[in-house]
Amino acid sequence: MNRLRLGMLSLAGFVWLGCSAAGSNHIGGTGGSGSGTGGSTGTGGSGTGGVGTGTGGVHTGTGGVVTGTGGVVTGTGGVVTGTGGVVAGTGGTTSGTACTGEASTTSYFDNGTLCGFTWTAMNKDGDSMPIAGQSIDPPCTMDDGSDCFTGGSICATAEIPANDATTDAYSGVMIGWNVSQGSSGGAVGTWTSSGTGITVNYTATGGTGEVRVILQSGNTDYCAVVTASGTALPFSGFTKECWDGGAQAPAFTVGSPVKAMLLQVNGTDAAQTLTNFCLNSVTMN
Repeated sequence: MNRLRLGMLSLAGFVWLGCSAAGSNHIGGTGGSGSGTGGSTGTGGSGTGGVGTGTGGVHTGTGGVVTGTGGVVTGTGGVVTGTGGVVAGTGGTTSGTACTGEASTTSYFDNGTLCGFTWTAMNKDGDSMPIAGQSIDPPCTMDDGSDCFTGGSICATAEIPANDATTDAYSGVMIGWNVSQGSSGGAVGTWTSSGTGITVNYTATGGTGEVRVILQSGNTDYCAVVTASGTALPFSGFTKECWDGGAQAPAFTVGSPVKAMLLQVNGTDAAQTLTNFCLNSVTMN
């Protein structure tokens, strides 16, 4: 049994990140003082008391102003909620990278629907350790893919040692492609899958192992076996474990987000030397 081992790729997550008032009744106290000053009943503290009462009314009005200020704070809260909506919109922009379909240059690959930088990777053993004798050139990861390939072609050479079932070492090499990334690099977004599937054209001169196409969705890799370059691959044929048929494995669902696609050549019982391992084109079906 030939097993899929990926030791690559990490998913980076993005985290998009009122008032008090105090009053006093000092003017009421002043009214009491005026009552003491009165020399006769006619001058009466009652008249002056009326003034004190009026002053109290002013304080009540001031309290109303404080309440109004509270209303402004509530309104500001509404603005914050609106800002949250803008952040969500920005997220949509990241996932909706504009692909032009222009000719690929250096490591950037663009088919008009999917676009992003390409990179290379290798299988690891059951303990997530590199497999001895395995290599791919150029050696570059998802993070430095912008410096990976040159000359407008996505081609590599590779050495794939024979599988060793006794140590759970199932060898293999891959060319990876970020499918939603701007040509200036930066964050890797996702493409919301649509259509019926994809057709991958590739070259694997010297390769004798099973060829697979892998879709990375969330934290799950879904794969499909390719019998020949240019074979249409329906999305319904991608499963979590495509080796040995993968009939019982969870299947990929159209509409799921995809962050990367990989072309993989797997090890066999004999060593392989790939002299021309290329991702030539990907067509949407």
